[in-house]
Amino acid sequence: TEETAEAFEMKTIEPPEDGWTLDELLSVTYVYGQQLENPCTLNTLGDDFSFDLSTFTYFEENNSSAIMLQYQNTIISAVSLYNCKNQGDVCDTTEINGYVFNLSFENNNASNLYINGITFYSLLDKVIKQLGEPDIIEKASETTYIAYHKSNTNDNLLAMSFNANDELTSFKISY
Repeated sequence: TEETAEAFEMKTIEPPEDGWTLDELLSVTYVYGQQLENPCTLNTLGDDFSFDLSTFTYFEENNSSAIMLQYQNTIISAVSLYNCKNQGDVCDTTEINGYVFNLSFENNNASNLYINGITFYSLLDKVIKQLGEPDIIEKASETTYIAYHKSNTNDNLLAMSFNANDELTSFKISY
């Protein structure tokens, strides 16, 4: 027998007039073909995803932890975790509360990450068209940084960096 992957459409929506909520953003965010959810765990991501336990770090000063997320045993993102003070707390049901994706992770490319029609190398103008006006925009000689706040707050939900050619090179989603 031959298994075939079920095709699905990665959807896009118009940018919300009153700003993005986490659930709205995640409804149009796909990582290696898997839609992100809230809450998100290895169980909700699927069998191709895992944590690299050797990269676990706990930061006592802000009571947070970080670990590398892998897709088919290759690192694709740094993630922050809820309620983990040591490596033994990490399991398939541990909740992820933030992601950092960038092109320095070897396998990340335009076809593997998708946010409302945006991929790596998308131009700044397209990002603003697809996501709406950012709450923060900072330009420097070689980079541009933009951020979108969570709806009706000053807390960042989505932050993005662009190279000198205004191409998207990294993004961070915060829960």
